[in-house]
Amino acid sequence: MVEARSGVVDRIDQYFRRRDTALSRVVEAVSPQTSDSYLNNGVKRTLDVSVSVPAAMIVAPLVAVLGIAKKVEDGGPVFFTHERVSSDGRDPINLIKIRCMKPNSDLGAKNLQIARGFTASQDPRNTRLGSFMRRFQLEELPQLLQVALGKISLIGIRPTSSYSFDHFEKEWSPKRYKRWKEAYNRGPLGLSGVTQVFGSPYKIDEKRFHPDVFYVKKASLGFDLYLMWKTFYSLFLRKH
Repeated sequence: MVEARSGVVDRIDQYFRRRDTALSRVVEAVSPQTSDSYLNNGVKRTLDVSVSVPAAMIVAPLVAVLGIAKKVEDGGPVFFTHERVSSDGRDPINLIKIRCMKPNSDLGAKNLQIARGFTASQDPRNTRLGSFMRRFQLEELPQLLQVALGKISLIGIRPTSSYSFDHFEKEWSPKRYKRWKEAYNRGPLGLSGVTQVFGSPYKIDEKRFHPDVFYVKKASLGFDLYLMWKTFYSLFLRKH
């Protein structure tokens, strides 16, 4: 049974990546292949709206249930707002999540070190419900509304905090930091992306592109559809 499911997943994965499929022909017909054109026309925004609006309506009851459960669990705030740097570096983006951690447990740059070596669901700052939500990234569901409103995109570079910027600047070589920051400023910022789908080992490998830089270089409608499929698979089909 497991092998059969794996075979189906592999075939779907190959379908998204092959260039001779019906999907690839549609993509080529409706969207330019260069990243500059794709990131600056209305196709990406159309994709965001067509997916995020119905998805936000579908998950709204689940968000309500999780919000009530969170309030019952510890009586604290239901939602958690985290300020992130915008792609233009001007007005910050406030990402809205269902709170997973104990109140006031995510304050300042020192928290970058607390959860090292743990998966997101094992973070010692989580509540019991928070661990469950982070296992499936359910805390991110309110951001579908932010996608619908145009605050972020479905696929792109994950919005980053200002203290993470400072951390990267200290840890990376000047050349690598400069290239990453240029990619971040070019955007778009997204709910999911290459790092979220494939992990982040390249972040510390000076010989390879940072995944955010890679995305900006390769952005296209086909690549976004592929990353959406991989996001769906990693959240709901992969064995957790």
